[in-house]
Amino acid sequence: MDIVEFNKTSKWINSPYNQVEFVLRAIGNDVTRQFLCMLHVEKQEGDFSYIVCTDGKRCHYAIIPSELIENGDYSVITNNSKNIILKKNEDSQSVFPHWKKVIPSMREEYKDKLIKSEKIFCIPKMNKSDMFKFTIEYARFIRETDTIIAIQYFSDINYDGNFEVFYQDNEKPVEFMNTVNKVFAVIMPMSIEE
Repeated sequence: MDIVEFNKTSKWINSPYNQVEFVLRAIGNDVTRQFLCMLHVEKQEGDFSYIVCTDGKRCHYAIIPSELIENGDYSVITNNSKNIILKKNEDSQSVFPHWKKVIPSMREEYKDKLIKSEKIFCIPKMNKSDMFKFTIEYARFIRETDTIIAIQYFSDINYDGNFEVFYQDNEKPVEFMNTVNKVFAVIMPMSIEE
């Protein structure tokens, strides 16, 4: 299975196409660090796999059925509104980092330190018609967590459904979880130099 294709054939938001599209929002473009420019797939026990992308400042991941894609690293051939085509990197010398180390909920030492946001966030698209709603959600996020993340990263979390937010302090990663649709994001806060 060297080439894998995901088609937008379903209106269901938790279709594999939508999950892969969400994860690819965090793919990097720094060709000097090749692992940032690929989608990583890790099969887990049972019948599911994690698909993961990171650009070094954020990490998006999702849980999909393992029969859809094999373990490995994939380059993006096509990513448009109708389909996503991935090609398995057989000869890559790059090693994808241990991504679970940056996921607060997956680390024992952070689990009891995580603060769950009081409200659920429904992040609209950052477009002209939804700009007011988007601005309100972004401001509410900053006010509740006392954390500033890049507005584009916040916008890229847009996905039908609601996200629970887990945070620690304004210098630690913030975790967004949509367990219904099985998509997740971890974003590093912006540092403010004095």
